[in-house]
Parts: sequence; C-alpha cells; structure tokens
Amino acid sequence: MRIGTAVSILPFIHPIRAAESFAMVDVLSDGRLDFGVGRGYQPTEFSGFGLSMDESRERFDESLDIIRRAWTEDTLTYYGRFYQAREVRVVPKPVQKPHPPVWVAAVSPQSFEMAARKGYRFLSAPSITSPALMAQSYDTYRRVWLETGHAQEALEIPALHFTYVGASEPRARREPEQCVMWYFQTFARLIAAARADAVAPDYRFYAKARQHLESVDYGRLYEDVLLFGDIERVVDRITVRFIATNLSVPPSEWCLVLIAPERRAGKRRAGAAPATPPPRARGRRQ
Repeated sequence: MRIGTAVSILPFIHPIRAAESFAMVDVLSDGRLDFGVGRGYQPTEFSGFGLSMDESRERFDESLDIIRRAWTEDTLTYYGRFYQAREVRVVPKPVQKPHPPVWVAAVSPQSFEMAARKGYRFLSAPSITSPALMAQSYDTYRRVWLETGHAQEALEIPALHFTYVGASEPRARREPEQCVMWYFQTFARLIAAARADAVAPDYRFYAKARQHLESVDYGRLYEDVLLFGDIERVVDRITVRFIATNLSVPPSEWCLVLIAPERRAGKRRAGAAPATPPPRARGRRQ
C-alpha cells in the first residue's frame, strides 16, 4: 500500500520545508510516497495567505522545481522570483530515485496538457466537470504524454469517484442524497467567485466549473456521475465508467470502500459475496 497527499498546495508552503518534510515521509515509509501537489483554487485561501491568484501558476512551477532539485542535488542554489536559496543542503534525501512520483491536480484542460508534457501523473475528480469534458481531458493527456516521448507503460489514467454501496438500490440512492448535495453546493461556493469579473484570468475555467456545479441535480448525478447502488449496480457502473473514459486501471483492480458496516453485514447475511478489495491493488492508496 502506498501513501500520498491529494493534494499539498505548493504556493502556501515554503519549498525547502516541503522538500525536507516529504523526503522524511518517503524515508519512514521505505519509499512508498506519492507526492500529490496543486496550485490551489479557492479565493478565500489565497486571501487568507495574502497571495494573488494571478501568481499561483508561477509560484507552483517555481516551488516544484526547487523541491525536485532539492531531492536530487547535493546542494541547491536557486534564484527565482519568489524563492532564493544559496548552497542549501536538504536532508534526508528520498528513498525513491530520482524522487517520489509527482501527481498534479488537474481540473482545466490546460492542466492535463501541462502535466502530460512534463511527465507528471495527474489527480482528477470527474464530478467537477461534465463526463464528456473529462473524457476529452483524459484523451488530451494520453495524446500529449505519448507525443512528448514518455513511456507507454508508464501512462496512467486514474480517476476519483464517489462510491456508495447500500443494502438495496433504492436505499443506496436515497440515503446519501443530502450529504452529496451539501458537498456540491459547498464546492460551488468555494471553487470560484460568484461574479465573473472577480475571477482571476487564469481561473476562468473554474468559473465555468462553478456554473456546472450549481446546475447539477441529484437525479442526474446518480445516473451520470455517482457510483451508487447495491453491489451489482456499482460493479456495473464501474465497468461502464472504465470503458467510457478508457481508464488505465481495470475494474477488477478498483476498490469499493464506502460501504456502511451494517449494510455490508446485511448483504453477507443475504448470501451475497462481500465487496472486499481485490487481491492486487497495484500499490494504490486505499
């Protein structure tokens, strides 16, 4: 089993401290760290740190460059716009060589292309945008990854999905509705400013994502996005989603983790097979 962050917001952390802290995690876990990073998107967080969202991309790129160099160079000298370091020696060094895998949060199509071009893996939540747009972003990532010369065998297309297995399909549809709608309504408020003219130019896609999140209704989410239902329906939905988006992790290696204990026990009493994680998890976080 691997461990990781999903994600650490680099513009809010000093890169030298981040390099040391996460290298220590890799050492303590004997080389099992997946380093998930993002540039942030919530206006209230940037305001709280006194940072401009217009600078987030440049801050992110500079910080990640420093972290990777601190992990791979004996001493680091760096003079950037936001950070400077002179002959700094970061210890410990990570166990994984040249460094732990880097996973970048991706929402906008531009982020998928950037991650593929630089050889980063990506973290995505298909619920933020429409399924069609997410499938298009996955295709872009795959195409750019291969065009840039990265290895076919290293290509991964993962996805994070809401999953809930209930004692019956009607109950699995009804029971989580209030929680799911609270999540989407809260996410819509946080992802971008309500006024389009208040959104930073580099975050205009997030304003579109807000419009999408504000327009969703539970019935459509249940049919198109959520992997909810009894065991049979969830397995079927996973298979359909795998085929529709051409994910790199086959359904036999997905893990169903959001199963209420009393419903899991009820299913077993009814004679159905328990929905347990598969024997091979390919080192994924669970």
